[in-house]
Amino acid sequence: MELSPILHLSPNVAGSNDVLADDPWSEPKPSHKRLFGEKGWLGNNADLKELAEGNHKTFGLRRFGKKLKMQVEELVEDLVSGSPCIDDGLSSDMHLRRPPLRQEPTRAVLISLDAPTQARLYSQLEVMICVAANRFLVQQCNRGLLSDESISKISNYWAAKNRPKVVEFHYDQATQRQLILSNLRTIQFHGLSATNSIQLRINLNNWKAIGKEMGIRTFCAPDSAIRKHVFDIRNILEMLGAPLETMRDFEVVQVQVLLLMEPD
Repeated sequence: MELSPILHLSPNVAGSNDVLADDPWSEPKPSHKRLFGEKGWLGNNADLKELAEGNHKTFGLRRFGKKLKMQVEELVEDLVSGSPCIDDGLSSDMHLRRPPLRQEPTRAVLISLDAPTQARLYSQLEVMICVAANRFLVQQCNRGLLSDESISKISNYWAAKNRPKVVEFHYDQATQRQLILSNLRTIQFHGLSATNSIQLRINLNNWKAIGKEMGIRTFCAPDSAIRKHVFDIRNILEMLGAPLETMRDFEVVQVQVLLLMEPD
């Protein structure tokens, strides 16, 4: 039996390192890779140092930006509150550079009716509205156009306020109006409000505003406000179907008020 010749390799022969690399008895190479440091996959120490310096600079810029933002906010608050946060020289320059405010000419409010006259006027107008509204609600109730639930609800609300009992529907304007709104689909109005829903809504809104303004008795209303109240109240009385006597009394009061007012 022939034996295969043994190949003797000299360590000095070129390429011996490649052959010995497959030698199972040779020392194995490490299986992990170097990530950091010299010849690392993620950069050497110099790169890491530059990255750390860059992060430090970015953090410093952020701190500077936050500090600058806080200073600007404090400056704005001081300017708004009027506190002397800057020196006098700078503040004086700012006041000098500020453009002058444009002042609009103020127009005097014309008040021709004194307090006693306004008190008599609005008391008469309020009585006309409340009496006409009570008469209107009584008519609607007799015709079965007011629900019993709405009437009892208003009555219980009035009693819960510890207010004295009233005859028929002699409540205040706001309560009378609320009772009408509760039966808005069944109630039959008068005048233009009977056929024009827009005019009906306008009259109801004006009635609400007039009731609130009459409750604030300052007795120094300007002429323009009184004119508007008189005009709106006439439409409200027509909506409620006020009798002819009430409309005549209203016209007399209206003429007297207009004569007392000075022309614009």
